[in-house]
Amino acid sequence: MNEFDLIEHYFLSNTENRRRTGSVTDVGNGDDCTVLSHLAGRLAISTDTVVHGRHVPASAPAGWLASRGLGSSVSDLVAMGAKPLGFTLALTLPKVSSGWLKGFSEALFRAADLYGIALLGGDVTRGPLTASYTVFGELPKTGRLLTRASAQLGDKVWVSGTLGAAAGALPLFDQPLRSADRSYRARLQLLQAYVYPAPPVELGVRLQADSRVHAAIDISDGLLADLAHIAKASQLDLNLNASAIPVAPALSELYSRPHALMHAMSGGDDYQVGFTADPTWSIDDRMVSQIGEVMAGTGQVFIDHTPADRWLERLATTLPGGMSLATGYQHFG
Repeated sequence: MNEFDLIEHYFLSNTENRRRTGSVTDVGNGDDCTVLSHLAGRLAISTDTVVHGRHVPASAPAGWLASRGLGSSVSDLVAMGAKPLGFTLALTLPKVSSGWLKGFSEALFRAADLYGIALLGGDVTRGPLTASYTVFGELPKTGRLLTRASAQLGDKVWVSGTLGAAAGALPLFDQPLRSADRSYRARLQLLQAYVYPAPPVELGVRLQADSRVHAAIDISDGLLADLAHIAKASQLDLNLNASAIPVAPALSELYSRPHALMHAMSGGDDYQVGFTADPTWSIDDRMVSQIGEVMAGTGQVFIDHTPADRWLERLATTLPGGMSLATGYQHFG
């Protein structure tokens, strides 16, 4: 199968994607360029790369590269409050395998349906297994933007969803998953959180439309690491309440409270949204938690008024063998 047949068979034949592509483009898949149309506002753009063996385990099935890759990319749009429109895919393959491509493309379009986003084009080439996604989202034509640098003194700090599940899944990859095990359901939930990110698309759009919400970031490299970007960019301190951190319930079934909290604070791949908002702001949504406040300072994160790194070091002494986790995922760590 040559490159063009491969693209035609696995990436151009999806009926729902063709419909969605037609709603946002004048020229879609299959030409030299995709031409976006019907834009009433500004265009948000972000790019992410998923490297096999680095961002997903070397033993991971094809679908993981698709669902995790697209989910992590859409998460960037969510943090800006952009409505997902479309994405391009650059897929590098060491060889052509029809079974692998079937699994990848099916998982890709399932994720695209979940986020309401269309595959608009891309490229396929030979090389080490890698998938790069460029996502496009629409923002209002005028008005403020949700950025990392917009936190205000006195804001409350919020986060969506629950945290730490994906990080808690990492030690489970090499363990057999048996339905008869007492911990089967909890382990399955952690693994699903890792494989199938669920960035809160509708919440992002709501936050962008509310002027009382000031700064936002996606929680991809870990809660503390990502909130530190808001603190630094806004040149204000963030003080978090450890007891308010929404730890994923399944973590508590498999890990001690300190260990679960460490994953929620430092683990990556949650793909939720951390944001700051005026103290008068509230939302009728159980999946959003107030976890701290913005204070005068120089761009640091504190936990219960203790510098975050010192607080984590103290927590680590309570874990088996003094186990320690970094304050967030490092691509070149």
